[in-house]
Amino acid sequence: MNRRIAWAALAVASLVLLGACGGGDDTPSASATAVVADVSGSAEKLGLREDATTELGAAVRAMSAPAKVFLIAFNTEVGSSVCSPVTVDLPWSDVSTDIEDTKASYEPQALAAADPYLECARTSVKKDGTDVFGGIAAGHQLIKAAPGTKKLVLVTDGCHTYQFKTCVKQVADADWRAAKVAGLDDTMKPDLAGVDITIKGLARGSHLQSAQVQGLRAFYEEYAETTGAALTFSE
Repeated sequence: MNRRIAWAALAVASLVLLGACGGGDDTPSASATAVVADVSGSAEKLGLREDATTELGAAVRAMSAPAKVFLIAFNTEVGSSVCSPVTVDLPWSDVSTDIEDTKASYEPQALAAADPYLECARTSVKKDGTDVFGGIAAGHQLIKAAPGTKKLVLVTDGCHTYQFKTCVKQVADADWRAAKVAGLDDTMKPDLAGVDITIKGLARGSHLQSAQVQGLRAFYEEYAETTGAALTFSE
């Protein structure tokens, strides 16, 4: 497929929350979360950029060592070679370290880094259609090797427009949905078993009728069933 996922080439600017090592990365509390933000023109108008920053802060507050939180942005491609996404890394800490204070000190730094990153991504990523499924795949690449809980927070209206469109009247038709999900190539529907996906902002501002909004939800539910992910929606 003629598209480029640029996240792998990025120089990631990490906010490393220092703690004494111990316990190992196989602790049950380990987690990795990727906030995957739609920076298409419609997403900007719908306030999804602010939502992405809010979700980043919530993910940092929810961390328990060891944990990582990422913020990446997508439109046609994911990220840009000139933009450094946000990474927060909380290693395993011993009992002498106050994790809550540590997280509290890094949350404002992560939020301060988010806005310039999202603005850089908005103005520099390729804009030949919004590739929601490419965004999911790139977010999964960041967290798939991590131990413990894996979460993707997808901040988007769900209006995929790369190669085909999801926010159309046909989305209410079960056969149409099944054909489109089946037609996604393997890069767009990786094995997401064990991954919890939350979609925030689905159908916001899409002007879809009620049956079509339900069809759009069903589209992503069928995608999650196909890939093995657990899916929830958030307003």
